[in-house]
Amino acid sequence: MSSRTHGAPVGPGPRLATIPGISPHLAESILAETGTDMTTFPTPAHLKAAPRPPTTASSRQTRRRA
Repeated sequence: MSSRTHGAPVGPGPRLATIPGISPHLAESILAETGTDMTTFPTPAHLKAAPRPPTTASSRQTRRRA
């Protein structure tokens, strides 16, 4: 057993962070949005199609003062 976990099971956050390109911070964000109960999503396609905040081009534009 790892001394880091002291015998406790490792949660999904550290496991997500082992995926190349997924930082610990991004793993926390993913879990905050989806939760840890993946039975909500019967297939990976359902997880991919889950509602998420819209990203629009207008959110990146700056407004000019008149």
